[in-house]
Amino acid sequence: AAIFGCDHEIAGMGVLVDCQHVITCAHVVNLALGRATDEKPSPDAAIRVRFVIASGEPELSAVAQLAA
Repeated sequence: AAIFGCDHEIAGMGVLVDCQHVITCAHVVNLALGRATDEKPSPDAAIRVRFVIASGEPELSAVAQLAA
């Protein structure tokens, strides 16, 4: 899954672990939120995640809530 920042640029990647959860690094979340990479993310922040299904298939997007 690609994780995007407010500037619509890719901040990093995450791994889909089940139908509701993506795991990524804290610094990727911070980049997506426009914060310093060593700042502690707050659980109420939302980031944009895009899933590329397969070549030629439509992309799926979601807004993710952070879990503490």
